[in-house]
Amino acid sequence: MSIFSLFIAGEEISWGQRIIGIDTPEVVRQINKQGELTIHNIGPLQKLNFHVAAGILLQVLMLVSVFRDLLSKRFAWIGDLSLPALSIWPTTIVVSMILIARPMVKGDEIAEALLSFIVLFWALHTAFEFKVVKMSGYSRELMAMAILSMVVISGMFLSNAFGRDMGWRYNIAASRDYPERGMMEQSRILFEHIMSDPELIRPDTVENFRYLHE
Repeated sequence: MSIFSLFIAGEEISWGQRIIGIDTPEVVRQINKQGELTIHNIGPLQKLNFHVAAGILLQVLMLVSVFRDLLSKRFAWIGDLSLPALSIWPTTIVVSMILIARPMVKGDEIAEALLSFIVLFWALHTAFEFKVVKMSGYSRELMAMAILSMVVISGMFLSNAFGRDMGWRYNIAASRDYPERGMMEQSRILFEHIMSDPELIRPDTVENFRYLHE
């Protein structure tokens, strides 16, 4: 879980590229859809639907958690797994629906944020279950709130640097997210906003605009 979380976090912040100020090598820029140091946006990987897979896998994990006792009678190793607490199941259903159905523009970003908190509470549940974290007289709720507060504060600090470069997000919304839902007027307006600010323009901005609106 730790390795998986570290990898996802690294991909989400482009492995610190914008925070440190590293330029994308030209060889990577040519094969990366967003022109950054990430793996999941490279060539064929861009076509894989990670969001749908994550939404389905999340519900599979919750179902295994529900029927853990029954399944462990047939598969003993399931009883040794650290599975998500059933208390977060309602939240996981909402997240899975957003990831799979994509009912709103950029809703996957909201789902990703919620998913990160689900993984956090899953990790805390595991730590408490296996007594990795020593309580020292403090309640689980207080310990969880303290850790959650540190995560949120750290996220705000990182987003201050990461959020300055929004050009690629605007371009994706204008060229993919809006057109997929038939929102061509919104796409055109966003393109006009992008092209009015040189800092928001990307190598394929003009090409995408002409393809969609000319």
